[in-house]
Amino acid sequence: MSTGALLARAGALLDVHRPDEALVLIHQALGQDPHNPVAHLLAARAHIAAERWDAAGSAAGLALQADPESSDAALLLAVIENGAGDFDAARAWAIEAVRLGPDRARAHALLAQLDAGKGNDDDAVERAIGAVGLAPDDAFVHLSLGVVLHRSGRYAAAEQALRAALALDPQDSNALSTLGETLAARGRPADAAELLQLAARANVRDETIQQDMLRYVRGAAWGLATLPVMLLILVITLLSATSVPSVAIGAATLVAVGGARVRRLSHFPPEVRRLLNRRARQRSAWESAGPAGFRPWWWRILVRTPLAARAVACWLAALAFVAAPDEEATTAGNLGLGLAFVALAGWVTYLWWRARRHATATLDFYDAS
Repeated sequence: MSTGALLARAGALLDVHRPDEALVLIHQALGQDPHNPVAHLLAARAHIAAERWDAAGSAAGLALQADPESSDAALLLAVIENGAGDFDAARAWAIEAVRLGPDRARAHALLAQLDAGKGNDDDAVERAIGAVGLAPDDAFVHLSLGVVLHRSGRYAAAEQALRAALALDPQDSNALSTLGETLAARGRPADAAELLQLAARANVRDETIQQDMLRYVRGAAWGLATLPVMLLILVITLLSATSVPSVAIGAATLVAVGGARVRRLSHFPPEVRRLLNRRARQRSAWESAGPAGFRPWWWRILVRTPLAARAVACWLAALAFVAAPDEEATTAGNLGLGLAFVALAGWVTYLWWRARRHATATLDFYDAS
């Protein structure tokens, strides 16, 4: 078989996520042509897919030696340094890839992600949008735009970009997991857990995805269970004792429905379940490591309740203190506490509104499509 045919078949195997089989063909091609830059590039891609960063770096370096003007080799070196955790070197190689290939959308997309990691959100978003304009049919550039938007807190626009990436590549575990994180940030942990299940099936080796899946399932449980309980406590404060049983039944129904959904989300394959149990033990150890040796139940309710629910709780508490007479306290005392809660509620509501306005902004070219 000719060198070109071997490399074409190896590239096809890489496209279907079979790097080890591709490497066998690549080594055969290198035996016929040891200085073939395309063969070294494919070898680097195969090692990246298997997360063998040292071997990938060596292969990409050989590709760059064979073709010093190769934008592909510089881009792969940027990907390798990024995967190895050297972000400054990754950014330097991404800049070099952009210099060698100004029209390479993936080089711009990766540089946008690295800029976002350094806190340059506006420049990163602008560059990522430009990358989508260069290659609108490339799933990676849509994924990069989604990652950049997610990091900058623009969750609605990030969801648009990530869904566009998944429309082009439905099995992309990175897009699935990032979309799950975006939905969790938008207050939908149950939907996030479902996406993380799909990501875990697409990439069974990534333990970070398994860990995030457990976290979002737990978040779904807390979010669906604690909010009705908080509302029950507040309604009991405002209503008479005769209304308490019906309110309790309603809250219990909401908790049961939420619990049923969380239980459905918790059915994982045995190997995933073992990993999640280990992660759960690690998380329990972390939650027990506080100044007082534990984090009480009210702390977990507070940090896991959405910001909008906290604003509603503050407003209802303010109404309770202002409107409900207290025989043991003076009217001035009730009014003072009520005004304090009004101020707190106003501040929390402002924070929610500001975050909501930023997080719900969308992108025009996705809206048009």
